[in-house]
Amino acid sequence: MRRASLSKARTRPTRGQVWLHTLEMQKADGSWENFCLSGPDGRRQAFPLESGSSGLELSCTGGAIAKCVRYGYHRWSDAAAGISSARLHAACVRMVRGDYGGANEPWTKNGMRIDVYDDGGVQKPENAPQDVFEAGWSPDGAVCVHHVRVKENVTLAELEMRYPKLAGRTGAVCTEEFARANGAILYNRSGL
Repeated sequence: MRRASLSKARTRPTRGQVWLHTLEMQKADGSWENFCLSGPDGRRQAFPLESGSSGLELSCTGGAIAKCVRYGYHRWSDAAAGISSARLHAACVRMVRGDYGGANEPWTKNGMRIDVYDDGGVQKPENAPQDVFEAGWSPDGAVCVHHVRVKENVTLAELEMRYPKLAGRTGAVCTEEFARANGAILYNRSGL
């Protein structure tokens, strides 16, 4: 048995509203348990998204897909500064997951601070002093990586070995300008 309740929440920028749903599942002992894990704002809610030919998918607010929607990257919206919103959303999902190689291999961990921004003005950099440019992103993963988000997970050298498209595109060569010139549509900053 499942039950749900509704609440309305503004997405991070003022580009509309997303109705959030609290989803619970009944456990074997008869008690109820929230279906979603907690997101960065403590919410344990979800919302439906159209999912191509398969109909609808439920996206929990703690997951990358929902975080990117709540950042304002609505894959169903009009283009932002000539960039497809669906492409921006896909690049954001790769960035949130730290999927540098675009191979559905996340290289981050929950709770990491990231400052996401783009050239279309959906998000602007916060420029917190503890954050530095990390990478430029496309829907296919990072186009270059200045530093990895979680040093314990992978090194720049390992990224270059695993993902040939990143060979010669890691470290100091990876600046925002280099990323933009090589196809990045989304950027992020994070702590070293």
